[in-house]
Amino acid sequence: MWTVVGPMEAAWRLNELPLHDRSHSAIRLPVYLDGQQYVTFQEGQEEAAVHKDCKTMLLGWFDLNKQDSSARQILYGDLPNSYSWGAKDKKWITRTRNAKVVGRLVSVSPRDSERFHLKLILNRMPGATCYQDLRVHENVIHKTFREAAIAMGITECSDEAIAVLEEAAKTMMPKQMRFLAYYLIGDEPMPGNCGSVLN
Repeated sequence: MWTVVGPMEAAWRLNELPLHDRSHSAIRLPVYLDGQQYVTFQEGQEEAAVHKDCKTMLLGWFDLNKQDSSARQILYGDLPNSYSWGAKDKKWITRTRNAKVVGRLVSVSPRDSERFHLKLILNRMPGATCYQDLRVHENVIHKTFREAAIAMGITECSDEAIAVLEEAAKTMMPKQMRFLAYYLIGDEPMPGNCGSVLN
């Protein structure tokens, strides 16, 4: 077996510099619609898995907001900075140590419109205690997350479109990026300030 070492890595190793380092741990936060969370089970135990209480980080965030008034000021994506997920108890627990943690909502394709708009709302709205809270804007309960996001002005082309494209640029190939940009532009009527996103 051969190991190929380029000149940059060779110089780095000769100077005994660290090859890699880790400063923050990233916590993946799931984004899913009501009742559509992933469930794992062993073959033959499907029935038990359906009836099992499947507490997830998102549902735990809703419960935390019901119980802790100080948590209602924190966005779902920022929650790991102040709370840690107890895998055994399946609930958010106040952090006792000052750990370097970054919460990251999982990537959602704009083609999955409801989940995509749910993610946009989760990035902007703290304190929700249920899915319905995320669809409320100015005392109007919207039928879909897409309608709610449009009413909140989240989908207007500006910072949000740029943020979506920047996140996608980290994982997508150029062809996929073009399709995403086309999808973002073609799906909604374009407000006046969208020309800057294309440049």
